[in-house]
Amino acid sequence: MSASAVKSPIPARSEYSIPRSVDWLQLEKANVCNAVLVLPDTLGSVRFEREKLDDDLACLAKLIEKGNVVIVTSPDDVFLHATRETRLLRWMHEIAGQPFSLEMRAYRDRDKDRILENIVNYAHDELGTISDEQHEWAVALLETSERDGGQAAKASVARNRKQFQHLRDTWLPIDFERFVFESLPNATSQNDIFDLLCLGSDMDKRVHSWFVALDGSTRCFARTLRLFAGLGAEEIWKRYKGIVAELRRLDATLSILPLGILRHHAAAYITEEGPIDFTNPRVYRAVAHQVSQNCREYFIELIPLFE
Repeated sequence: MSASAVKSPIPARSEYSIPRSVDWLQLEKANVCNAVLVLPDTLGSVRFEREKLDDDLACLAKLIEKGNVVIVTSPDDVFLHATRETRLLRWMHEIAGQPFSLEMRAYRDRDKDRILENIVNYAHDELGTISDEQHEWAVALLETSERDGGQAAKASVARNRKQFQHLRDTWLPIDFERFVFESLPNATSQNDIFDLLCLGSDMDKRVHSWFVALDGSTRCFARTLRLFAGLGAEEIWKRYKGIVAELRRLDATLSILPLGILRHHAAAYITEEGPIDFTNPRVYRAVAHQVSQNCREYFIELIPLFE
């Protein structure tokens, strides 16, 4: 993950996360001043998709002039593509300084613990998506001293903590977020925490289970997005229809479903709103692996369509 932060000398007072679908010119015209603006995956989550980036950079420069702190993030491969196609890198050297990469080694254990603690507290105190008990079980993952309780309770806490410490070495902040918001609300006891941690430890296995459980038409949609991620909805729709029509020779039950329904069916790992995309680059790579490993014959059938 590549990131760049541009700081102004004026302290920021507000924080805003700006969806990728928001036009930077509109953002600049909103006259936001002295704020922290976070632009996640701003170039696209799996493929560079901003054709007018050179013009858009002027809008970012004006936002910086208004005392804003602008934090722009992008997957490394997408960022590299953008630097080859635009003057992004030169602009960053002139305005923002050097970009820096965030990976597992960029976070110390205590940093990751603090990130998890903040997410857990936010989910409990601000959103109310986890209960008092679920909050307590999650906080226990970070504790170093033994709690009072019976032997069974202590053993359960120790097992959960050991599993978390094992996963912490490989997890990024997005994995902590996914655990808290997707898995933790399903816990009904301390013992469930261990199973949920194990479930969240292997992206490939989870994506595989999701992919094979999709109906045939939605799997075609996932294949289409794997091949053409970064294109607009109109192009995705056109290519999806072509792929379904081609594969009907092998599976007559395939139907063409509206994009809204397809996105709803695949919502676990594909966005339901905004640009059509996988929820993050790690999911994209896991789906790409599934397609290459399990759909080779279908892919070969589609070669004439690509030509």
